[in-house]
Amino acid sequence: MKVQHTLHRILDTTTMSHVWLEVDSVGVQTITESLVKANACLNSGVTRVAINVAPADLADPDSVKAIVKLAERFPFRLVTELRSDRDVDDSVTAELIRAGTLIALDNLGDRADLSLKLLAVGHVRILKLAASVMARAYTGDAAALQFVCGMHALATTMDCQLVIQGVDRQFHLDLLGQLGLVDCLQGELFPATDSKAA
Repeated sequence: MKVQHTLHRILDTTTMSHVWLEVDSVGVQTITESLVKANACLNSGVTRVAINVAPADLADPDSVKAIVKLAERFPFRLVTELRSDRDVDDSVTAELIRAGTLIALDNLGDRADLSLKLLAVGHVRILKLAASVMARAYTGDAAALQFVCGMHALATTMDCQLVIQGVDRQFHLDLLGQLGLVDCLQGELFPATDSKAA
């Protein structure tokens, strides 16, 4: 069966210099063939090539290693597009990033991506941040703090109420106060019942 390679030209109009091609393909062999074809199509304006990677490929360690080698083989910057409705192990994305690839989330707001789909159609009024994310934020993790602040901005823009879970200690409350994120909190610091009344 002949494999179809679909190339989409994408232009970043903010710089007019970062132009890349998007490759729709499944399986390492097909991805390799597509990248070879993309490489032949490159001109001086193209600096990135994005590949849509199937979840099965990222679940296979050998496939991940092969994609890492591809990132080192070609002169352009490789962008790995991940489906936003499928989970990917953190170690896999970390390995891809170490190889110099950029990670993109594909099809945000599509029907398979429930959280953003419901946001996109205006059906959500409350956003609740996971305690696991907050646990990282409390340690000073920069990415987690940026995510929390970004979600606060999103909630404000979408006219949603933001509930921060995992507020279990006083220093959690203090940090959230410094960030101006104390509108609606949930955690062990705020017991559901008054123990004195028991």
